[in-house]
Amino acid sequence: MQDDAISQMRSLGNALKEMEEDRNRTESRLLQLQKTLVEAEEDKKGIDGRLASAQTALMLQEETIRRNERERKSMSDKIQALERNLVASEADKRQLNVSLNTYKYI
Repeated sequence: MQDDAISQMRSLGNALKEMEEDRNRTESRLLQLQKTLVEAEEDKKGIDGRLASAQTALMLQEETIRRNERERKSMSDKIQALERNLVASEADKRQLNVSLNTYKYI
């Protein structure tokens, strides 16, 4: 009976030792996972920051494109107005030349 008790104690001691080793490995793994999680969160913050910067740059570029399109449209409108004025001025010049030639012969 005493031998059985001693054997059982040794068995329980070994089982306890194995459980403590498992716990230590699990705690070590948990610490490693926590460290990895912290690193991943820091990486995510960096990526989020770069994404926000890229989005801001994109918005600025889009606004620049819209402004350039407005300026191009405005310049196109001005050119068309100048061309119309030029055509009208040339017609006025021809009419004045005709009138001038008429007065020369009178």
